[in-house]
Amino acid sequence: MAKFFVWKQDYSVGIQKIDEQHKRMFDIINEFYTSFTENNTHAKLGETLNLLLDYAQYHFSTEEQFFVNSNYINTIEHIEEHKKFVLTINGFVNDFTQGEVAFIYRLINFLRNWLVNHILQEDQKYSEHLLEYMEKEI
Repeated sequence: MAKFFVWKQDYSVGIQKIDEQHKRMFDIINEFYTSFTENNTHAKLGETLNLLLDYAQYHFSTEEQFFVNSNYINTIEHIEEHKKFVLTINGFVNDFTQGEVAFIYRLINFLRNWLVNHILQEDQKYSEHLLEYMEKEI
C-alpha cells in the first residue's frame, strides 16, 4: 500500500537528529492511516494515536532544547506552536475515546497539513540559526 504521507527532501532542516525525528512522525502518521484503512481494532488505532502524541512531545522537547542551548530568538513563539499542536491532538484523543469515527478524517488532514506547514515554514526559520550554532560547537 502506498504511503499516505511521504517524506520529501524539501522538508529537511539540515539537522540529522531533527530530520530523523520528523521522518519518524511521518511513519507514525502512516501507521495510523494504514491501521484505519485496514480496519484494525479500536485498540490498535488508540495505541498508534497515543504513540504519535508521545513521540511528538519527545520531538518537541528535542527542538526546544536546541533552542534554549543556542539562544534561538523565536523560542517562545515556536514553543507556543508546539503547545497548540498538543492541545489539538489531545482533543482528537478525546474524540477517539468517546467513540467518534468521523474525527479520523479530520485528524489525518490536520496532521498532514500541520506537519508539512510547520516543517516548511516554522522549522525552516530555525534551520540556519541551529546549523550556525552547531558549527561553533564543533
